[in-house]
Amino acid sequence: MFEKIEYYYSSRVPPVGKFFCDDDKVSGLLDSIGKLGVETVMIDVEDIPDIFEVYHKATVGPPFHLRAFFGEFRMFLPRDIFGRKLRALLCYENEGDERPAEVFPRMDEKSRTVKTIEAALEEHLEETDRGRREAISALQDLGGRLPGR
Repeated sequence: MFEKIEYYYSSRVPPVGKFFCDDDKVSGLLDSIGKLGVETVMIDVEDIPDIFEVYHKATVGPPFHLRAFFGEFRMFLPRDIFGRKLRALLCYENEGDERPAEVFPRMDEKSRTVKTIEAALEEHLEETDRGRREAISALQDLGGRLPGR
């Protein structure tokens, strides 16, 4: 599970077809995840003067099989694609981490299909909610008492 999720989008440039991402749907999913205690942030890349540092984190930080495929756009500069033509979701295991643990969209190793931003958020929401329900159930089984008290 992730403790922090950053979504990079553009208020001026729509995403391209093959990698389309519904900003409104993502916003709703991030709100739902945020209500479960995960820090979520939507960042308009139009407000970032130099996007290269963030692009670099996304392409170098996670292990190769967990990185997004920004290389599909080799003919473009990072400032032209990152968060603009290709939206980006950076997921951190711990709030203080400098590099993301996973980045979306990316190729899913098991299914060999593209794992979209929306699919990644829906999966995380389900996992986070399930973990929360299990914790509540365990606490109720203890009669509302914390272990050792």
